[in-house]
Amino acid sequence: MQVSENGRFRVNGGRGLQLPSLIGFGLRVTVPAPEVPIPVYLTGDPRLAPVTVWSAETSYSHSLASGLRFDASLFYTRTDKLIASPGGLLM
Repeated sequence: MQVSENGRFRVNGGRGLQLPSLIGFGLRVTVPAPEVPIPVYLTGDPRLAPVTVWSAETSYSHSLASGLRFDASLFYTRTDKLIASPGGLLM
């Protein structure tokens, strides 16, 4: 939104969802591990809820007479029900 001849104000927001992977959601997968004498399984939790992310941004930009431009921005992100893999990444 143009607020003056040299100034511009912006507002942006959104919501996103990340669903659990099939393994995270409860699919049982056998992992081949020839060195291990017992079977190894990856299993998840069918009660997992999707991750929700809310984000918002506002900014102001102003062009100065000297040819310089002033920009200021504020960001906000909120994540609920984050899903993390225990032990980090599987290789």
